[in-house]
Amino acid sequence: MSHIEMKILKKTLKFSLVFILILGWVFSDFGHIYNSPLKIHRVLAAETVIVINSNTPPSGFECDTPTNGCFKLPSDWSNTNGVATIGAGGGGGGANSGGGAAPGAGGGAGAFASSTITGLTAGQEITFQIGAAGGGG
Repeated sequence: MSHIEMKILKKTLKFSLVFILILGWVFSDFGHIYNSPLKIHRVLAAETVIVINSNTPPSGFECDTPTNGCFKLPSDWSNTNGVATIGAGGGGGGANSGGGAAPGAGGGAGAFASSTITGLTAGQEITFQIGAAGGGG
């Protein structure tokens, strides 16, 4: 085999190897690491959405003995229901009081948490607490 034929063979083998690696990568679904839209995930919408933004339960979900911080689970509650909470951020700091116009520090970030809660039944009364808003400085 001549020197020129060896070069052509090496180039062909390199190209083939790169082509096979790229082809394998594309069809292996490895692209999801880069948030490539190769998979479509099914998302189910909530049937009942209840917003509680104070210690008073929303109308229709009051406990049998109405008190603040008591909530009656809806009639369609099951052990597969999810609960999501969103907490407000803290208040920002006040401006410098030394006669300057420097602004205060920003407030703390809010938070999101969600979970599936088991062991509860429809119509069960549960207690909750909504914290006070963060005050500015």
